Amino acid sequence: MAPDRHDDDRPAPDRRDDIRPTRRRFLAAAATATATVGLAGCGNRTVPHGWLDVGAPVGGALRDVTLTTAGPHAVGEGGVVVARQGDAWQTVVENGPAGQGNGLHGVAVTDDARRIWLAGESGAAGAYDPVSGTLTDVSGPVGHTSTWTDVAVAGRAGSERVALLNGSGELLPGRARQGTVRWGELTKPTGGEPGTAVDAVGRTTVVTDAAGGVYGHTGPVDPTERDEAGWTTMGLRGVETAIRDVSAMEPDLITVVTADGAAFDYDGYGWFRTPVAEAALHAVDRRGDDALTTGVDGAVYELADHSWQEADTPTSKALNGCALGTDSYADVAVGDNGTVLERFG
Repeated sequence: MAPDRHDDDRPAPDRRDDIRPTRRRFLAAAATATATVGLAGCGNRTVPHGWLDVGAPVGGALRDVTLTTAGPHAVGEGGVVVARQGDAWQTVVENGPAGQGNGLHGVAVTDDARRIWLAGESGAAGAYDPVSGTLTDVSGPVGHTSTWTDVAVAGRAGSERVALLNGSGELLPGRARQGTVRWGELTKPTGGEPGTAVDAVGRTTVVTDAAGGVYGHTGPVDPTERDEAGWTTMGLRGVETAIRDVSAMEPDLITVVTADGAAFDYDGYGWFRTPVAEAALHAVDRRGDDALTTGVDGAVYELADHSWQEADTPTSKALNGCALGTDSYADVAVGDNGTVLERFG
């Protein structure tokens, strides 16, 4: 897909989107986001160990999941956002940021876990406050309506840096500030290969593609500022399989997973390959020495003592996203047909 073009004789597009609260509340359930958590929280009850299929009130595929101060939130087909609220998962957004039912492919959370960003089909993009239930639509930013395959966020809510990646390998950077988003210029870090995933940490953005490429860029926080730095190819040499997901803890501490079932870890000097599965891996989340990766046929692998171990799960559905939990919320994996797995302990 070619980049959006603007003729020279047309007015320059407004590169700002208003994200000040509109108080749009899609369901009353969103107002209870900080309620007592059932299986996802500690409480005073006995919590089963291992992975449990707790399900979501949707039948379509869930594509990605992240953890917020109000618990885990997942996105998927039809523009739904579902969240753990109290004793069950509930739908908090029904039809996407613009209310048009465009599917959502990615979700990312600010560093303080107080706001999530959503991205998906036909330029769908927006921000959601998991406590207040406020949803803000910024779909089609600067006229770009291609499908976003993933989204990344770095920084605290209210001043965060946003990165939207589309299937053509084009990345659109933005910066939230004083209730608006200022958008920068499209770049093409993959050189034309399909973009698959993006993550951000500090001032660094990491992009992956379908041909085994990993690309990094460290630039100004505000994408409208002059940026002398370009994209750097970080790897992976000799790898001819698609990278499916990336988790960047630091600019020199990165994990990616691939379509041939491998995990690659970057330490600032080089990449180290670890065979994990015999089939495709779809998602990865890492925090220090703890990590999860998920894939086809209900596969979940956990990093323990520096070794990947396959976990027993109660489903054969493809698992498309995963998120590590905390002392208050379970680890989560989400997938096809509204599948939600939780593991606490």
